Amino acid sequence: MHQQHAQFADRIRRIEAGAPNTCATVYTGLQDVDTPRGKRVSGVSHRAVAQEGQVLKRTLLALGLKSGLLKLIALGSGLLIFLHFSGV
Repeated sequence: MHQQHAQFADRIRRIEAGAPNTCATVYTGLQDVDTPRGKRVSGVSHRAVAQEGQVLKRTLLALGLKSGLLKLIALGSGLLIFLHFSGV
């Protein structure tokens, strides 16, 4: 357990120092580090709008609903045709 604490503390030190192999730093809330004005910090966006190439959830839901209804109509029609010609 002490070894895990030591590894965690070492990792935090590497992240704070900006050393390589730290995967990423997650920024939340307002930024309080000294960054030149107007310079955007990578990974930080306030009130982010959907970026180009990113599909909105409502669009995905609408496409899924349409796809599901088309499949339901096709399968239902196939079932009705089968029942009609099978004589049931």
